[in-house]
Amino acid sequence: MTGKREPRSPSGSPTDRTPKGQSASSIKENPVWRFKHFDTDPQSPWSWTKLNSNGQELIKILEKLREFESMPWKDILGDKNHRLRQAAISNRAQQRLNQLGLSDEADNICSLRIDSKKRVVGILRGSIFYLLWWDPNHEVCPSRLR
Repeated sequence: MTGKREPRSPSGSPTDRTPKGQSASSIKENPVWRFKHFDTDPQSPWSWTKLNSNGQELIKILEKLREFESMPWKDILGDKNHRLRQAAISNRAQQRLNQLGLSDEADNICSLRIDSKKRVVGILRGSIFYLLWWDPNHEVCPSRLR
């Protein structure tokens, strides 16, 4: 037993873990990837231009996204892949959202784990994940478990 309890409704039954901004039907759908907000400004701390040049990092990211494509969001989201609370997003990331004109999307920011430290950060609306940042050092929403 892990010590974690399943969230329960007032009636005592486990709740449907549907994240804010996501319908009960979209949580059952598989992801769709979009690149509308893909940050490629070399001045951005989480720009996709900062991927290593040998292509291995990109291959690892694409393989992970391909793996996620076969799963519904209800199976993807959890401890390692999750929405980010606005208060937990770093000031620098919130400033970058402002610069991009995306500050109104702060409640829809989601982090997908690629490996122990590396994350893909994007905007999750329904079943659509808009890739935003490459966060290789877990800085958009730093973990307090260090």
